[in-house]
This record gives sequence, C-alpha cells and structure tokens, in this order.
Amino acid sequence: MTGKTYKLLLRCLPAMAAAMTSCALLRPDSEALKKQLSPSIVRVSSIVQLPSYHAPWIWRPTMTRSGQGVVVGKNLVLTLASNIMNARVIRATFGDEPEPIPLTIKAVNFDSNLALLTGNLPKEAKPLPVPSISAFKHSAKLSMYWKTSNGMLVEGSAILDKADTRYNFNSFQTYIMFHAIRSSHPKTGFGVPVFDDKGNFFGLATQGGNEYDFIIATCDIISRSFDLATGQSRTPTAMPGFSISPLTQRYLRKKLGLSETDGGCLVTKIYQQGSGHDQLKEGDVLLALDGHQIDAWGRYKHPIFGPLFHSHLFSEHFVTETMKASIVRDGKKIDLDLNLSAVDDSKWLVPFNSTMKPTAYLVRGGFVFLPLTLTYLKEWGSNYYNTAPLPLLSAWQDDKGVLSSDKRREVVVLSRTLSHPSNIGLQMNDYIVKEVNDKPISGLSDLKKIMDDTSKKVVKLTLMPGNIPLWLSPRVLKQADSEIRLRYGIDQLYRMAPDGK
Repeated sequence: MTGKTYKLLLRCLPAMAAAMTSCALLRPDSEALKKQLSPSIVRVSSIVQLPSYHAPWIWRPTMTRSGQGVVVGKNLVLTLASNIMNARVIRATFGDEPEPIPLTIKAVNFDSNLALLTGNLPKEAKPLPVPSISAFKHSAKLSMYWKTSNGMLVEGSAILDKADTRYNFNSFQTYIMFHAIRSSHPKTGFGVPVFDDKGNFFGLATQGGNEYDFIIATCDIISRSFDLATGQSRTPTAMPGFSISPLTQRYLRKKLGLSETDGGCLVTKIYQQGSGHDQLKEGDVLLALDGHQIDAWGRYKHPIFGPLFHSHLFSEHFVTETMKASIVRDGKKIDLDLNLSAVDDSKWLVPFNSTMKPTAYLVRGGFVFLPLTLTYLKEWGSNYYNTAPLPLLSAWQDDKGVLSSDKRREVVVLSRTLSHPSNIGLQMNDYIVKEVNDKPISGLSDLKKIMDDTSKKVVKLTLMPGNIPLWLSPRVLKQADSEIRLRYGIDQLYRMAPDGK
C-alpha cells in the first residue's frame, strides 16, 4: 500500500464508519415493517395564513406547511399542533393518490403541541396502537418513518441520548422530552413518528435538524393529552404558578437555616394563576415536591432519567388532584397539600397569544393602538428579547404573570403612526399608553370611548417611557379616518378582541 493510498483510506474512514453505523441501526426486517406501517402514516399538509401584528387589519400571504401524522383511530389522525396552527385548509396524503383527503381539527392541545384531526380516511387506513407509557433506555435504537410528497415511505434511525424537561408553546407546561443523536431523519422532523427497537410506537418528533436537535414527544404525553378511544381532550394537566431561582449562596442558606446538604431552591416569583399560587409566598424555600427532594438548583432525581427540573412533576398530575410539598418559611418547615390548577393564557394582562389569533386594534387619525402580547414582540424575530423595543420588553417583563381585571384588562401600545397631514410631526412608534387625561385606562375599548367623544377639544395621552404628553383632537382625528382608511386599505378601523373585550 502506497503512502498516498494510505492517506486516502484514512480520510475515508469517518464516512465509512458513519455509513456502517447507519446501516447497523436499520433492522433487517425494515422492509416488512415499512409495509406494515405504511397504512398508518400520513403526510399532513396545511395552507396557512398568519395575521400581521404590525398591520393587524391585513393577513399575510398564504403559505404551505407540511408535516407528518399517524392514524390512531377510525378517521382520526394525530399530528403536532404546530403543523396545523393558523391553517385555512388541512389535507392528508397516504400514498400517491391524486386527491388528498380534507381534514378538520377535532381536538388540539397547544401546551403539549399535539392535535387530533378527523376526516373520511380510506378503508386501508390502519389505526396504530399508542402505548400509555414509553420505555426509555439509554443508547436504545429508534426507527422513524415519514411520507414524502410523492407518497414514498422513508426510514430513518437514531439512538436515544438523554431526557430533559422542556416548555411547549411558551406555556407554563413542562414535559419530559427525549433527545436522540446519530440520527438520519428529515431536517424539519415535524411530527415524524418514532418507533422503538421492537416496532412499538414511541412518539412524534417535535423538531429535527442537527444530530443533537432531534427531540421526541413521547406517547406518555399523548395519552395524558387525549382519550384516543373517544377522540376527546382529557382533563388538563397541572402547571406551576411560581418560578424559582437556585439557592446556592452559602451565607444566604445559613441565614435561612439550611445546610449545604438540605437542598431546596428559592421561590422568587408568584404568579396569579397555576398550582400553588395561592399557597406559596416569595421567599419560601422549596424542599420537596410530590415525594421528591428538590436540590438547590430546583431539580429532583428521577429514578430513570437522572436530574430533571421540578416543574415537569406538575404535568404528570391532572388539575383535579393535589400534590404534597415541603417548604421552609420564616425558618420553619411546613408541609402543604398544593391545590393543582392549569394556566389560562387569555386571562393574563399580557398574554402569550400562543395560538396567534388576530389581535384587537384601533386606528384613529393614523395612530394605531393595540394590546401588548408576546406574539407582538415576536414580530421582531426569534431574537426578540434583544431586538424588540426596550419599553415593550420592560412592560412585558413587569406585567408577566399578572391577571387582567376590570380596572386593567390589557396593556395598550401606540404601535405606529400612519402618515397623514393631520399627524405631521407626530410619528411615534411602540410607546406604552400609560394614562389618558391623567387617568389610567382599562384597555383598548376604554380608549375608543374617549376618542369617540368629539365634543372634547383635546385629549391628553401620557406615553411611556418618559411620561411624554401627546395632545390630540378627537374631532380632527376622526375627520381624517375615512381618508386614512382608503389610503391604507383598512377594511375596519376597530376590531375587538376575540373574547369581546
């Protein structure tokens, strides 16, 4: 062997090893299993149209979103909620049939990112058994199957690497998610069904891409979210109503009467919804939860998965239950039965708006007012916490976890100013409307009532940051509305929130 040949062989060894590993991961009976699973796996396509939040009177152009799903019952398909969110049309493709099958949403759980779809499936559609518990084993081999656009069933493989906790859809719900490595799978991976080495359904891939980004929502989450026998959503699982910080400072622990071996994390924020929000206090030390000791970082030792964040324990209980907790408060150990509850996003003063519903808005004289939501902040991209305007980020952070009320239903934002002769020199964007006529307002509808009163000569808006006074004439602004409506193609100048507020 020449030196040149030897060097060439060395360069090829990594690729050869990877190819051999990939082949080894595929079961010898893969072709037979593919034939067996093909009637149970579908390609889900959605025609999606997202609302605009900078110009809330229009919708963005439609686009197509594709993912995977599995048949789990008669005329019932399981897929990810992210595959069908904001969908105008949903269709399923089983093979190379010319006409896709229309589907509609039967049940959806955005907290777990899962959805059940229904439609007139063909006779050959075969429901797939969904175990209630998935068996995790480190380094276990997995297989996955997905349908291409031309109906071909393609096989991929992966090895289970670790389990950790993960929040879904900006909710307060935490689940155990399995990570896989050394995987061959589509880069999107949205809803790709995954099977264990015995051919049992294991879960759906929530995302794909790099080898360490292959994340699986297991059948445990599916069985807690839906009753597949009836195709209905189950009772909601619980969510924590508080957040914690690590309690690792030696002198603070000593002041609180804790030793280094006691464990315990510090409760730093209490929300106005969720489990324990009415029983815990800021400054409490959480020692144990659901029979598990909590360490200084807020973790507990799972018997199989190792250290996991405590918040996922709530997702394993329904809101009809209670949970044991041990805390230290004012130097005394206290045992509690925490009342379990979920979190209703629509009740927040600044909601996440995870379902991306069209937002309420008011256009008056070119000034565009709308409520602050996390979805609006995400108009600045996935890196919104670094790119969105600081006043809006500050308002969101200050009011995060606060319930809306009759006195304060929402945070009103002066989003932008549409140019018009009536507002020359007043081009203002992304300010918080703190007060109107030196009085707090409850929300957008309250502001509209004030601006509709043309008998008032002027109205004073106090904008944050800076307590900037903005003096406006309701009569002048309303006179400009018809021209602004035509100029900017606005079909209606005011739209209430979906809940009618």
